[in-house]
Amino acid sequence: MKKQEIQDVIYCDVCGKKEGSYSHACLGCGVHVCYECMKAGSMVDYPPGVHHSGSDGYFCNKCDANPPEKVVALHAAFRKIVALRAEYEKWWKEFDNRGNAAETEVKRLQADCEKN
Repeated sequence: MKKQEIQDVIYCDVCGKKEGSYSHACLGCGVHVCYECMKAGSMVDYPPGVHHSGSDGYFCNKCDANPPEKVVALHAAFRKIVALRAEYEKWWKEFDNRGNAAETEVKRLQADCEKN
């Protein structure tokens, strides 16, 4: 049996490459970008949460610099998550350093006690 099917095809708006089923669309303007162009820096990828990995917020460089009115609040929320992640990672690094210093001190003091 022979059938004819109509298929919508997405092309990358940066390099023009035909995309299969996976492309990234800007939440601001709808520009489609392929995986290679996204990794090359044509798209900014915002995580959906402070403690969650994943990709929910795609913005092209133009919309990231100056988001359209319809997504200003959403863009600000994604930026807030990025700032909170940076704050958390800084805090965790400092906390880890203090923990390591305390453990080193305990080991040193235990060794001193064993000598005496």
